[in-house]
Amino acid sequence: MRTDDTLRALRGLLVFVVGVSSLGCAQSPTGPKGDPWRFLPGTVLPVSNPAFRGGRQCWVYLPPGYAQSDRRYPVLYLSDGEIAFDATYGMHVNRTCEDLIRRGEMAPIIVVAIESAGQRTYDYTPWPAYYWQPNGGGDLYLKAIRDTLKPEIDRRFRTRPEPENTAIAGSSLGGLIAVYAAYAYDSTFGRVAGFSPRGAVLSGYRMA
Repeated sequence: MRTDDTLRALRGLLVFVVGVSSLGCAQSPTGPKGDPWRFLPGTVLPVSNPAFRGGRQCWVYLPPGYAQSDRRYPVLYLSDGEIAFDATYGMHVNRTCEDLIRRGEMAPIIVVAIESAGQRTYDYTPWPAYYWQPNGGGDLYLKAIRDTLKPEIDRRFRTRPEPENTAIAGSSLGGLIAVYAAYAYDSTFGRVAGFSPRGAVLSGYRMA
């Protein structure tokens, strides 16, 4: 191949690589540290089911490569879903997952973030308490996830539905209801993360 033909081919390859990289990168601020780019981001989709808590809004995070594969993924259910991802004061769970996945420190997962909808003291307290009102609806909340939301997620997405591949997590009162789920619904939620549930207890909610 002549030199000028070689240069044209290299230029064409460079344009192709740059184009593909641009499609695979998120151009909005990307993480807890505000990185301007991330390669092959996951996807966050809004999901609601009229049968689940009156159409409670949820968001489903699908990890990088979901659309390009046929594999199935573990699922994490997360309370206080309105701040789970990239909202103001959000926890950037999607971007944190991507950082850990990229570094090989965790396997790809699906995250289902459930909006609190102003009902967190009711939904996240397992039984009546003297401090917060309303309260005591946590058991109903977990049953709604188990009986309505989870079957919908398992139907619509490629999940691994077994208890050992189903987790629930939250912080403060959200952590409290997650810990309660470990005791009351371990046949559904085989993995649990409760962040600062003790803070909720010390603030006025007493575990029985």
